[in-house]
Amino acid sequence: MNKVIQVNKKHLSAQTKTNQSSTALQFEKTLIEHAKKELSNILDSIPLFIALIDKNHNIVRLNMPMANALGMHPRELVGQKCFEFCHKTREIPDSCPHKRAMEEGISVTVALFEKNLGGHVEVTATPFFDPDGTLIGSIHVVRDINKRKKAEEEKEEIISQLLQAQKLEEVGRLAAGIAHEINTPSQYVASNLEFLKESFDEISPLVNSCAKLIQATSHGDSTESIFSEAEKALEDTDWEYLREELPLAISQAQEGIDRVTKIVRAMKEFSHPGPKEKTYQDINRIIETTVTISKNEWKYVSDVYLDLQEDIPPVYCIADEIGQVILNMVVNAAQAISEKLGENPEGAKGSISISTEKEKEYAKIIVKDTGTGIPEDILNRIFDSFFTTKEAGRGTGQGLSIAKDIVEENHDGSISVTSVACEGTSFTIRLPFNDSAQRD
Repeated sequence: MNKVIQVNKKHLSAQTKTNQSSTALQFEKTLIEHAKKELSNILDSIPLFIALIDKNHNIVRLNMPMANALGMHPRELVGQKCFEFCHKTREIPDSCPHKRAMEEGISVTVALFEKNLGGHVEVTATPFFDPDGTLIGSIHVVRDINKRKKAEEEKEEIISQLLQAQKLEEVGRLAAGIAHEINTPSQYVASNLEFLKESFDEISPLVNSCAKLIQATSHGDSTESIFSEAEKALEDTDWEYLREELPLAISQAQEGIDRVTKIVRAMKEFSHPGPKEKTYQDINRIIETTVTISKNEWKYVSDVYLDLQEDIPPVYCIADEIGQVILNMVVNAAQAISEKLGENPEGAKGSISISTEKEKEYAKIIVKDTGTGIPEDILNRIFDSFFTTKEAGRGTGQGLSIAKDIVEENHDGSISVTSVACEGTSFTIRLPFNDSAQRD
């Protein structure tokens, strides 16, 4: 009897342990299911598009906001190719962040316009590994950046308007100087044309006499009086003098017209609204044009030296904007030199040097002057909006700020400055030859 009781106790004990184990297992499963639902609810409540994509571009999992954006239930999208539903294409696009994340094993962020995902989005693809460290796919986090893009576009529009206003202001300010630059060659063109007219009047009697002599000779009745008349006309004309001076007058007139044409063309190129989209431009031509139209700003206080690399590749840029940046640099340099020279003693001049060179994937532009320089304690503020060291009426404090935005924000380049007080300032601008998206 005792043995039976002992056996029953052992059986009950084993049964109890089994039941307890089963209960614990069930409880663990319940916790796991609860955790899964909780994770799913968390992912679905995040106002971002989130998806897990395997190495073969198959959708493994995605949250409800992303599924809703694609117009399907998450279960319908699992196993489908991500690019067919996200990019609406049957081929993997070159801009695919998942492809790059798989190839490079790093987190990749790209900005795209995907109509089916709501327009402008920023996609971050982060490599995803299983517990043993094997790369199995990537986690996609997609952010709506429509508001940011709109803000950026509004900022660009404001900058564009400021640039145009500044440009019109510069055109107005430069107009008097340009008129003077045109007036000088125009005067000696006019003087040479007057000389040519007078010379023509002097030569006409000689030509008439020679024609009369030739006609008489051809008929065999030339007389001494006709010959003497031609000889006197040659003497009165002073042909030896005219033979030397006429070619010079013509050459000078041509040179004057060329100078006027160059100034007018440069002014037209600078003031005419160019394309607002980036195109490949000759950076040396932009610099030469800017130096030409700003000549009256610097010629009395400085000499300008150009050292432009002849075979530098075209730069992918907006010519109007880069021209405005260069103009700002040249005018600032001329004003700094003028301030240093003070009353500008007779013969005293500073110098402005502009050079270009190819530096890897960038065009490097250096604008250097021998002006007053910038004190070290304010050097880091010169690109701030409305900051200026000029006296009232000579600067708004927007020039360098706009230049920085143009170079760095609009062209993915860089602008830096070095300066020594009382010795001069040097600005270095780097502009990528190609669009940043193409370089990526």
